[in-house]
Amino acid sequence: MNIRRHIFADMYRKNLTRSPFVFICIALIVGVTVSRITPLTLYVLPALGIIGISAVIAIVLSIKIPVIQSAVLWFWFFVFGFCFLKAYNSSFYELFGSHTIEAEIINAPQEKPKTYKCEILTSNPKTKSIVYIQKDSLSAQLCMGDLIQLSGTFNEIENTAESTFDYKAYLENKHIFSQAYIPAKHWEKIGHHTSLQSIAIEWRKKMVTQLTDNPLLHGSSSTLAALVFGDTSLLESGIIQAYSATGAMHILSVSGLHVGIIAGMVLFLLSFIPQRFRLLKIFIALTCIWLYAFVTGLVPPVFRAAAMFSIISIGSCLNRSASMYNSLAVAAVVSIIMEPNCVVDIGFQLSYLAVISIAYFGNTIQKLLHFENKIYAYIWGIVAVSIAVQIITLPITMYYFAVVPSYTLLTNIVVVPLSFVVVLLCVATLIIGSIPLIGAGLAWLLNYSCEYLDHVISSIASFPYAQIPVSVSKVGLVLMLFLVLCSMIVLDYRRELRIVRMIEEE
Repeated sequence: MNIRRHIFADMYRKNLTRSPFVFICIALIVGVTVSRITPLTLYVLPALGIIGISAVIAIVLSIKIPVIQSAVLWFWFFVFGFCFLKAYNSSFYELFGSHTIEAEIINAPQEKPKTYKCEILTSNPKTKSIVYIQKDSLSAQLCMGDLIQLSGTFNEIENTAESTFDYKAYLENKHIFSQAYIPAKHWEKIGHHTSLQSIAIEWRKKMVTQLTDNPLLHGSSSTLAALVFGDTSLLESGIIQAYSATGAMHILSVSGLHVGIIAGMVLFLLSFIPQRFRLLKIFIALTCIWLYAFVTGLVPPVFRAAAMFSIISIGSCLNRSASMYNSLAVAAVVSIIMEPNCVVDIGFQLSYLAVISIAYFGNTIQKLLHFENKIYAYIWGIVAVSIAVQIITLPITMYYFAVVPSYTLLTNIVVVPLSFVVVLLCVATLIIGSIPLIGAGLAWLLNYSCEYLDHVISSIASFPYAQIPVSVSKVGLVLMLFLVLCSMIVLDYRRELRIVRMIEEE
């Protein structure tokens, strides 16, 4: 029993030392989650007061009783998360009924068959809504950051009967409670507010235009716009359904995979530069990562991934191995401070849990089989990563979408390498595509690779039982995630136990 207690104490100390931000992140997430389910209204000033008073108490207790310092600090971050979410949510109001308002478009307008869908933000009072502006020559020129005056009737958002996804709850987490249809003569543009993200969205438009205007990419420009820049507005519904059915939607959603490809390519090239130029290497690495994040519109998933890979890149350039979990936690803490409700966003959950699952279970699964043949070893590596990522993310996917893609492993064996090739070819085409012969050759190869990727996805989606319907309750989801957590603790415990026994034998 003493040995077990000693091992668990060592596990706690090691994890706290290596990854302190993980404990901070967990405290924030728990605080935000408890705040969401607690029916208590807390406005900004009282929330700030509680945060300040609790901070003073935490500092005093940490100094007076050092043995409980970590517990006290953990509890303070819990209180901070709880109060911060309450204060943040209290600053937003609901908008219903007929109104004439002035608002800012805070997202890139999405083209629909007869309208442009815009997410708007008003101030005094602060509200968010979705408006569908009738399509004409004027509304076609709308962009993120435009200030408009409009008149319309704002109604409650309802879920559609065909979808199992709770779209209404998804929007409520973003403080969007209503929607309105705006006829052509019921709105006018009154100004423009320039922000860093609006500039990034315009850059993304220019990059996408380069792809769509290239005659050699006529068959793949829409997929490339989604895969490389995260712009899914040009995709046909059939392609989206095919990627969804095969469990490959993460390919079309620019996130950690894409930023990781860019970061990996940059770090590989920088490895040829002498170590004495490490500050220059860091500057180049961060510039490339954040430039890519910028041209993809600085959307939250890319921002999170860019923050994480920035920390990893700095450690790599300094020849220091940064903790993957600590890097993830830093990025998560930044995301929560910027938007505390992101903890219930499916994109936030899947992006972080996928990386955690790969980092924790990937090597363990890969070591189960060993191949001398490099091709077999590579294929098994992809399979091992695919299995690892499903361990934590599958329960989340089952809960939200009520389906299980049957051919995820098969899809990833082909799709991951192909998407890597497509991203690299697209970047190369955009950079040196203006060189006559080389540019044409790259564009042709890029178009062929992307069309082949779409063909593979469509073929797998046509297989029988491509999706299996399931039903998972909240209790079932919590139980499955609890079992995964227990398995992680057991693996850690067995690893530490082996180390202790080896030391005792020596």
